[in-house]
Amino acid sequence: MKHQRIPSYRLESDREILQELTGTVPTNRKQIETAKKALQEVIARDLTSRQREMIGYYYYQNLNHREIGELLGIDSSTVCRTLQRARGRIYKNLHIYFDYLYFRLEEDS
Repeated sequence: MKHQRIPSYRLESDREILQELTGTVPTNRKQIETAKKALQEVIARDLTSRQREMIGYYYYQNLNHREIGELLGIDSSTVCRTLQRARGRIYKNLHIYFDYLYFRLEEDS
């Protein structure tokens, strides 16, 4: 899957950030809240501290790769690679989480 970057100035809501990170679009308030909680849990549990830091700078402070690199004293290509790995972990772990949640809901009904 080729990842297309949405410019940070266009990420106007949590819904768009979730879409950018997971590749799916939550459709109602309950789904958005569930996805936000799952995203926060995955970021806290499954990412390295460096990946968490860069995700925060990139998505929540709207810094670009060059700005993050300057701030952390590393090359922008390192920032790019670290963010790609972080997005990959987030994508994988959120899909596992939601597949499990869907399976559990199917069993309950």
